[in-house]
Amino acid sequence: GGGGGRTRTKMDWREKKSLNAGSSSTSGRSPDLNQMQIVVYTSGQPRAVATAREIPTNVIIHPALNSLNTGACTGMTYDDMEKTMPEELAQWKENPFTYRFPAGESQQDLVQKLQSLVMEFEGHVRPVAVISHISTLQVLYSYFLGYKFRPEKYHTLRFPKNTVIEMIPSHYGWQEVRYDLSGLESDAECFPGKVYNHNTNFYKAASARQEATEDD
Repeated sequence: GGGGGRTRTKMDWREKKSLNAGSSSTSGRSPDLNQMQIVVYTSGQPRAVATAREIPTNVIIHPALNSLNTGACTGMTYDDMEKTMPEELAQWKENPFTYRFPAGESQQDLVQKLQSLVMEFEGHVRPVAVISHISTLQVLYSYFLGYKFRPEKYHTLRFPKNTVIEMIPSHYGWQEVRYDLSGLESDAECFPGKVYNHNTNFYKAASARQEATEDD
């Protein structure tokens, strides 16, 4: 969504890093974060807030970015659910997007909570950085994929640790740049990014991988 020439990004700091770099040019090289004056949104959960505090800019804590509330299943693995709540696990497998955890919420609920926040992101002229959690990032990332990714597959999306994902608007949709920070020194001023386009074979391959996962 969103038009015009505004630069809007979505980033995920999955590990706490002290950075002096952030959004990139289309060449995949990152400029000084202090010069970017980005807007940082984070969930209210402690680890996310601690990560956000490392970025030299104002931070907005927004509850819609909190991870999916799994209610009575909080802290449980799928194996735990299989042993103690097999009926609930069967319902989740049948439709993981609409299934609502006991005393919790569904991923569809997350979509509804995030709709107004996405509109807020779209209204910014400056780049936006988002620090959140897998369940929430699955919804936000799928927003950029659009029709290419069906809601019932949101839960299959995975995000590598120590990685920043940037989304840049382009004439044909969105260009994606991924920055691997796993070997980044704390005093690094820039780092390379790997560029993908939403209408390239990268996404066709990703779609094929999702189909294969669904068949497993």
